[in-house]
Amino acid sequence: MEWCEGYKGEKFHAVLCDPPYNLDTIKKRFGKSGSAPAKYGKDGVFQRASKGFMGKEWDDDVAFYSETWERISEHLYPGAFIMAFGGSRTWHRLAVAMEDAGLVIHPTIFC
Repeated sequence: MEWCEGYKGEKFHAVLCDPPYNLDTIKKRFGKSGSAPAKYGKDGVFQRASKGFMGKEWDDDVAFYSETWERISEHLYPGAFIMAFGGSRTWHRLAVAMEDAGLVIHPTIFC
């Protein structure tokens, strides 16, 4: 949301995004307080995953807040489209947050 606060440029006709799905099973297994540091593998993937997406802790449910979509929609032209990907178990929370922010939900594609 830092970007929304700082951006002062032109509005957008569309947004394509893949917000966090809030699938925190890895974080629950490896990121508990008191857990031994994750040291598996040579690339440190388990250690990074235990801290959330890209090491951020704000990523869990940011897409499920209507405030998120209200802030984004401030940078859109009227009638602009948002194409947002969601997890198979959590997409409905994303849709409700967008709708609560005043956005119109169009037909959904399930893959």
